[in-house]
Amino acid sequence: MARLQSVLRAAARFILQLPSPAPVSAYMRDTLHWLIYPQRIIFRLCLLTYKCLHGLAPPYLSRYCQPLSAHSGPSQLRSAEVHQLFVPRIHTTVMGSRGFYCAAPASWNDLPPLLRDPNLTLTDFRLILKTLLF
Repeated sequence: MARLQSVLRAAARFILQLPSPAPVSAYMRDTLHWLIYPQRIIFRLCLLTYKCLHGLAPPYLSRYCQPLSAHSGPSQLRSAEVHQLFVPRIHTTVMGSRGFYCAAPASWNDLPPLLRDPNLTLTDFRLILKTLLF
């Protein structure tokens, strides 16, 4: 992640024509409205999950975003009423939690209930999510 963040900072310096030793984080946030890299990953992941839930993503990704109410065991839980997704158990500790099948539902469940509202439009969802992550 540090290398990706370094590339993002170099791109911001190039676009803004800043010297290399100049701090660029504030410019990235205030001028370019770019997220730093870990937040950028969460933004893309949650946006793709939103598209999966609303039928705007390919079916091979949408099958990993299943509501808790669709599963027989935890469907009676209160979490099924707040539009949370089923997070499968992982069997590998190193890379298992980084896969889309696990990371997307986990990131979605970490969002506040306002963002998990199924009546939000894509534009509103993006705006509120980016504001939250800033």
